[in-house]
Amino acid sequence: MKPTQGVIFLGEVVRNIFRRKGRSLLTIGGVFIGMLALTVLGAMAEKMNIMIKGSEHFFTSQIIVSSSAGRNMMGNSSSYLSQEQIDQLRAVVGVEVVIPVVNLMLHSGDQFDFNFGMPPMIQGVELGLPINYWSHLVVQSGEHLALGDRQQVVLGADLAIRYNARVGQPVILNNQEFHVKGILQKAMAGPDNLGFMSIEDGRELLLANQPLLTQLNEMSQAFQGLAMLGIKSDMLAQFETDLVPDVNTLAHSAAVIWNDDVDPELLAEKLSTTVEGIRVLSPGTMKEFISQAMVIINVIIFGSALIALIVGGLSVINTMMMSVSERVKEIGIKMAVGARPVQVMSEYLGEAAIISLIGGSLGLVAGSGLTQVINEVTMASSVQIFQVTPRLILVVLVFGISLGTIAGIYPAYRAAGLNCVDALKGE
Repeated sequence: MKPTQGVIFLGEVVRNIFRRKGRSLLTIGGVFIGMLALTVLGAMAEKMNIMIKGSEHFFTSQIIVSSSAGRNMMGNSSSYLSQEQIDQLRAVVGVEVVIPVVNLMLHSGDQFDFNFGMPPMIQGVELGLPINYWSHLVVQSGEHLALGDRQQVVLGADLAIRYNARVGQPVILNNQEFHVKGILQKAMAGPDNLGFMSIEDGRELLLANQPLLTQLNEMSQAFQGLAMLGIKSDMLAQFETDLVPDVNTLAHSAAVIWNDDVDPELLAEKLSTTVEGIRVLSPGTMKEFISQAMVIINVIIFGSALIALIVGGLSVINTMMMSVSERVKEIGIKMAVGARPVQVMSEYLGEAAIISLIGGSLGLVAGSGLTQVINEVTMASSVQIFQVTPRLILVVLVFGISLGTIAGIYPAYRAAGLNCVDALKGE
């Protein structure tokens, strides 16, 4: 087809579309709704995919070990690793470093706190080790923590926004003041809602915010006083061992880093059989969790695409079938003057594709604008729910055009299959 013929063909297709403005606008509206749903739900899925992929390296660069103990004699969950267990982990062949970790949920007082993804948390980590699992996180401003840093914290990007934090300035975390030493570069992943401090500061913050632990610590000191006086029965010793964690070595979990020549999956299995009372999450297990999460998220995209297919596709089919019925004589005249069936079919497919392109483009623009508005509103709480990516834009546009083209195949085929004589009679 020559350029001039292409322009004439396109002009005729557009003119045919708007012969029945009301019907065409309703059809465009149907495609618009489908593409709007696809854009919004797809943007949510894209955000989750980015978060999950961005968190993958962080969580698979370590073997995560926690306590598997059930309940102690007071009915409380024994959720702490003992120093003995940490020492046993360090003694296993293939282990390079074991990093004790204290985990604290950050709270915002009585304010309702919604988070899309990982909740805001602080991790108290041991700073005097040669390597760690968070050093690969890039510091945007300030510096990483170093040995001897006390009452200092490095905040993830979203956490810094939440607390309006600046490097060198104080920030209040769970009612205690810390100085911000660094702010991490936004990773669009879980670490954006993490903060890091020394494990000593983490233990003190934990004690300050958990009255039960404080009481247990006081009981431990009382037990030590009784022991110094020579009052130490077997029952009392068992009571202390079962109930009171050692606050000086307290750790919720440990990050195990393996030697370069070691298979982390085999090492994780070895840890679980060598050290009693622990639960082990290997990098492979974490990858499996991540893969399952991504499957669920991609189902969201499929579901939104299905909505777009049903809503938009039926609208296009209905409009094009009506167009064929109303223009039977016109089709007959075109065939009489030499138009081939393939030309008639191309014209109707072109109309369907353009209708879908217009509706899809409007749905994409409206959906992108809606997600941007919602993100602007929720960013005050450092929550970003949607992410419109180039991939999503391409998917929506291609899907929109394909939707119209596929939906228009049957009406176009019916138009091209009309008998010229019967069409001229209007039959």
